[in-house]
Amino acid sequence: PVNHVVLNAQKTDRLKTQPLFDLAGIAVRSSDPQPFTVIEREALIAGRCSNPYFWDPILHSPLCVSAVSRIKALSSARLYSLLAISAFRHPLAYAAHRAAHINMTERLWTPRNLIGASPPPDEQPNGFGLSSSRNIVAREYFGLAEAYSRTFIGWPIFWTISAILLFPVAVRRQDAAGLISRAVLASALVLEASFVFVSIAAEFRYHLWPMLATMLAAILLYDGRNIGRAIIWGGILLVPISIGTLARNVLPSAPTTYNETLAVRW
Repeated sequence: PVNHVVLNAQKTDRLKTQPLFDLAGIAVRSSDPQPFTVIEREALIAGRCSNPYFWDPILHSPLCVSAVSRIKALSSARLYSLLAISAFRHPLAYAAHRAAHINMTERLWTPRNLIGASPPPDEQPNGFGLSSSRNIVAREYFGLAEAYSRTFIGWPIFWTISAILLFPVAVRRQDAAGLISRAVLASALVLEASFVFVSIAAEFRYHLWPMLATMLAAILLYDGRNIGRAIIWGGILLVPISIGTLARNVLPSAPTTYNETLAVRW
């Protein structure tokens, strides 16, 4: 109401991205092409349009654009209705599609050097005269951030599990540190949980707040005691660390460019 009525913002097709992403994912994983035609489903498969990393092939790959053009003309409300019907009819295909995306965005069983984690090498255009190209501090910071993103502490899954482990501790704490920690951890976990159903891209930036919130809570809740709990937590966190490390050593290296990522078959 505020955006469209008060501010007179114009509607775009962005509301359609989620159902298009999910409908394509279900169609290529089941024998039923609906709401696509048989020919459209074959084009989705041939064009590798269901990419668990992001929805971009549907937007940029010619074969995919053509395959979804008919249903993309429908209203966003109709598309979400079709998605609900398709997910109900093919729950396993829908679950497989969403699980593949969650794995990618949490960066668990993923290849080494997956794109979308490092800071962008080129500065963003702006009308304020802001530039980082001649700033040595910014360049050093970008290098540090890139190195960080390549380690397990740069994997969202590490911080999601950490937030789950920390939340009961925050609930038991009745002081200010516990109250603040409960708030930031709740926001982190709700945001991460939302990606199970509402997420179309696996870029690292979508997880920056949950990661930062979990780090903040860990600092607030630390009291130097209960070594036993810390050991147990370390053992639990060792599981995703081991899985992720194994994946990055056995899977083929990820594409290094955007165009290659559009066409890869994960």
